[in-house]
Amino acid sequence: MNHGATFSFGEPADASDADRTIEVAQLDTPGFDPAAIDVEVGETVTFEVTNAGRTVHEFVLGDAAMQDQHEGAMGDAAGSMMADEVNAVSLSPSEKKSLTWTFTEPGTVLYGCHVDGHYAGGMVGQIRVGNG
Repeated sequence: MNHGATFSFGEPADASDADRTIEVAQLDTPGFDPAAIDVEVGETVTFEVTNAGRTVHEFVLGDAAMQDQHEGAMGDAAGSMMADEVNAVSLSPSEKKSLTWTFTEPGTVLYGCHVDGHYAGGMVGQIRVGNG
């Protein structure tokens, strides 16, 4: 992904600034629990992501174009585990990591896993960012 990049859907934030914490489980089915999340513009959320599966998974925040770009990059990486970025974490089985984000624009932000065809297989969730 892009260190220092500007994101159209928000910005990384400090966990101490979070308005709330949302727990997200990564599943081998493939999928996420929950599959959809509602937030408001200006809200800062810490995502507590747990890999509940038996394979490596990612949690990548991004709009559809960013997800498509990352899908292509992961395909080129031949199944290697990506490094954590400001908008993405990779987790081994049973691992837990946090990612804190402030949502600055209304619309839809996706969270996905791009390991070994997981995204194409439906391992994607949706964050609906409301205008309050």
